[in-house]
Amino acid sequence: MGHCLAVIRIGAYIGVFGVFVVIGVCGHVLFFLSPPRL
Repeated sequence: MGHCLAVIRIGAYIGVFGVFVVIGVCGHVLFFLSPPRL
């Protein structure tokens, strides 16, 4: 039971980390593609 919970916890951490990476990459791409607004 503990092993199953550990796997679920690790999977959740990987999922959250992946979401942050995707958001960061999309943000950088949009920032570089958009004309500079100063």
